[in-house]
Amino acid sequence: MNAPAIPARVRARLQGLAAAPQAQQPLWRSAADTVVGNYHGARLTSAFQPIVNLASGRLIGHQALLRFHTPDGPDAAPWNLFQRAAGDAELVALDRLARSLHTLNYYRNAGATGTLFVHVHGRLLGAVREDHGATFRRMLGDLGLANRNIVIELPAVAMADPGWCLQVLANYRRNGFAVAANAGDAEEFEWLDRQARPHYLKLDIRGQRARGRLARLVTAAARRGVATVFKCVETQSDLEAARAPGCAYAQGYALGAPAAGIAYPAGSGAEAG
Repeated sequence: MNAPAIPARVRARLQGLAAAPQAQQPLWRSAADTVVGNYHGARLTSAFQPIVNLASGRLIGHQALLRFHTPDGPDAAPWNLFQRAAGDAELVALDRLARSLHTLNYYRNAGATGTLFVHVHGRLLGAVREDHGATFRRMLGDLGLANRNIVIELPAVAMADPGWCLQVLANYRRNGFAVAANAGDAEEFEWLDRQARPHYLKLDIRGQRARGRLARLVTAAARRGVATVFKCVETQSDLEAARAPGCAYAQGYALGAPAAGIAYPAGSGAEAG
């Protein structure tokens, strides 16, 4: 079966990008046909890590990851880049640039039919006071893309203010997005499952020792329609630990490394998330 074609409006947007950095243009197209962000002289690129159905081994989608390349030094951590944004307006502009970058780089792949998970930086949650996701929804509409295939992922720091976390999740849902939340531990996992009921709940598999309790939490979440994603599954031991509680999905180097193109784990095909 042939891979789906690149959406027409995405193709047109890609063809309209300059083939070299331009001072006033935030995006350009590299010789490798990837989209590159231009931010104060540094390059921003995308990488995508597979998220896999543990029962079937099939791919359900990818986590978008930002890469920040400085012209005269080592690559910097993307989260540090967001922390350096001078004010709310610059932070919002950087976040929109990153989402545009990830969206174009993901859908330039003709086989991109899965779910795209996109992070939201913790500072952005306070910088935008209402209607979270409205601008991103309009951008996707301009590209002819359905936002139902995009998951907006909140960081664990969002739980510093649980009430605000619930409001932000509700805003993204109102704009038609699926939502994911990151739990810092089993207690936060249980609270988010009961109070927020996101589409996806993420938890770092490392350090989770209470296997019996974890299995009960994963089962209870599934009954409420919340899918668990264990992250940081880096070793075979981590993978075995992730499978034990009956978790739905997982991501980590044991299942696939981040890559500029869409990477399918060995023996896996794509399925809807």
